[in-house]
Amino acid sequence: MVQEPSNSLSTTTSKFNSHHITTPLIDFNLKQALSISDVVISAVPNSNYKISTKDLKDGCICVNVAGEKNFESDVREKASIYVPSVGMMTIAMLQRNLLRLCEYQDMIKSAGL
Repeated sequence: MVQEPSNSLSTTTSKFNSHHITTPLIDFNLKQALSISDVVISAVPNSNYKISTKDLKDGCICVNVAGEKNFESDVREKASIYVPSVGMMTIAMLQRNLLRLCEYQDMIKSAGL
């Protein structure tokens, strides 16, 4: 999903309207998505999984949420900011936000929006 900021006013009063334009990445593969992403967050709990530095956009921000290192060791050559790990509270808040997002999507689907 590509999300672009928009300055347009909301046409609804729904609190779920993000004021952003979202475009599904139907025809994109991971390599293409990484090449245009300003922020890459990885949370794959597998030590064999690595995001290739050559696939990243120059100057992107990379955040590793997984307990395993998901980025190659030379990630700092391309990333303007690299966060190698996060704390337990951050992980808990990410999980909470993911659950909220799922609830919001279910509410939107059931409302027919």
